[in-house]
Amino acid sequence: MSWKPTSILLLTLAMLAGCAGGASNVSRSSTSQSFDTSNDSQTCDAEPTEYAIGQKLTPQLEKTLQKKANAKQLRSLGPRDVMTMEYNPQRLNVIVDAQGMLTRVHCG
Repeated sequence: MSWKPTSILLLTLAMLAGCAGGASNVSRSSTSQSFDTSNDSQTCDAEPTEYAIGQKLTPQLEKTLQKKANAKQLRSLGPRDVMTMEYNPQRLNVIVDAQGMLTRVHCG
C-alpha cells in the first residue's frame, strides 16, 4: 500500500480533531491544587494569622489559621518542600522551619 503525503496529512488531522473534541468533556476534579474563582468572591487574608508565627504548627492550629484567614485551602510547606508557583487567592500558605515552627504565612 502506497501512502501519499496528502493521505498522511488527512489522517493526522483526523486524529488531532478527535483528541480536541474529547477535551471539552474533561471536568476538573476538586484537589488541593485546583480552584475556581469565577463564582466565588472569597479571598484569603493572611494578616489575622500572623499572631501564630513562632508557634509549633499542629492540625488544630492549621484549622484555626484557615478559618481566621477566610481561606478555602491551606498549604503547609517545610524547608525542603517543593512549592508550585500558581497563584490561588483562596489559599493560605503556611511556611514552617525544620522543627515545625511557623515562620511565615501568606496567601496565594
